[in-house]
Amino acid sequence: MLAAAGAVPGNAWLSADWPLYACNQAAVQAALELGLRRLTLSPEDIFSNWSALLGKLSDYLQVMAYSDVPLAISAVCANASRLGHCPGPKNCDFSEFSLISRKNDHLLAINNDCQSVYLHKRPFNLGGRLAELRQHGARFFRADFLWRNYAPTAVKAIWDELQADRPNDQNWSAHLFTPQ
Repeated sequence: MLAAAGAVPGNAWLSADWPLYACNQAAVQAALELGLRRLTLSPEDIFSNWSALLGKLSDYLQVMAYSDVPLAISAVCANASRLGHCPGPKNCDFSEFSLISRKNDHLLAINNDCQSVYLHKRPFNLGGRLAELRQHGARFFRADFLWRNYAPTAVKAIWDELQADRPNDQNWSAHLFTPQ
């Protein structure tokens, strides 16, 4: 399919985001054999596993340093569920709202063309941990700003904090650094 679009086999740079689980060496090797050049480590993993993978395969792995990680994407509109009916796309004023999960997690529901994207209230942010990750072999980091409505000044401020590896009191690192 990519060849039909003009990509030269073996000459295209293909990478995979974290939903393509690369949580063990065999999975990473299989993806590389399929032609992928880089995979993103999953924020659902644990630090000791990241460390083990980075120690052996750092040339092929990237770390998500900042992201609005979707916890769920639903075809069911959160606002329609809340209202008990759908006002229709032309009459809908739902862009986002806060909610609390059964486990008392603070979440954000975002309207994405009548789908609901659920995010943690705080973005996934490894600021203050990047040097530690480098010590374990991390060489490639990325940040994405996909789901929230970021002003350019906010993106620059976040980027500057990441570059300085400054922790942010709003950091959320999922369960990555939770003792197992």
